[in-house]
Amino acid sequence: MRAVFMGTPEFAVPSLKFLIDSSHEVAGVVTQPDRPKGRNRKMAASPVKIIAQEAGIPIYHPEKINNIKMVNELRKLNPDVIIVVAYGQILSKEILSIPKNGCINVHASLLPKYRGAAPIQWAIIKGETETGITTMLMDEGMDTGDILVQTKVEISANDTAGTLHDKLAEVGAQTLKHTLELMGLKKLKRIPQDHSLASYAPMLRKEDGLINWDENVVDINNLIRGTNPWPGAYTFIRGMQLKIHESEIFNQTAVDKIPGQVVGFEKGKGILVACKKGILLIKRVQPPGKQEMSAWAYVLGHPIEIGSVLG
Repeated sequence: MRAVFMGTPEFAVPSLKFLIDSSHEVAGVVTQPDRPKGRNRKMAASPVKIIAQEAGIPIYHPEKINNIKMVNELRKLNPDVIIVVAYGQILSKEILSIPKNGCINVHASLLPKYRGAAPIQWAIIKGETETGITTMLMDEGMDTGDILVQTKVEISANDTAGTLHDKLAEVGAQTLKHTLELMGLKKLKRIPQDHSLASYAPMLRKEDGLINWDENVVDINNLIRGTNPWPGAYTFIRGMQLKIHESEIFNQTAVDKIPGQVVGFEKGKGILVACKKGILLIKRVQPPGKQEMSAWAYVLGHPIEIGSVLG
């Protein structure tokens, strides 16, 4: 089939690589424009653009995908199918109607759960033990189209948003491959979503990482996992922000302590902090302006008294 690929971040790269290596023809790649990145704010190409450049594929990076000029460019490309993986813009009805086989989206959740921009992060924050990939025939709504293929993926107790992202990116490419195989055989079945079961996963904000110690230890540990690597969970100590990159549930027993109170230390491991129910072991932290370090190394350089309260 002749395909146009739309995608931007690292998550989309395995799917694009699969298409490039397959028997399908990639007529063009659409991605977000170059953006300032890093401390020096130098203009940087998206990961998808870099792969497309290496493969010599025509690249389009409009500020607005739905402008008439871009719609006409897509019509000229005459794709049989448009593949959309974390592109970052909503497609108009005009674009959705261009390919004869429709526009297929690769979404990082088991729809209709976790529609929206941050399904990987919210699945962990909400304590899910299973998520997956859905390929969907796009319509004008946000992640509301008919389901084509779903692949389930286990969320382990040690998964962070970063590790789960990498797993799902690879599974996304495999699920896309299976979807196109079924499409070629005319065996794809469209399953309408049960909208009454839908939930939403909005884009995270920096303030979503603020730890509320007056929650139970499981929820706080999930927040730390689900916001790693971005935006990162954080608390305050002596009025200074302290990022928390890694933690572990020490116990889930109710304790007669103030939530956020330092109740002890595990030598070589980290800091024990009381939650509303249970105790959290903080394992890796990052003070302002410093590199990430073990919590034990932080304690050795910044002594903390038992009884101190974080938050």
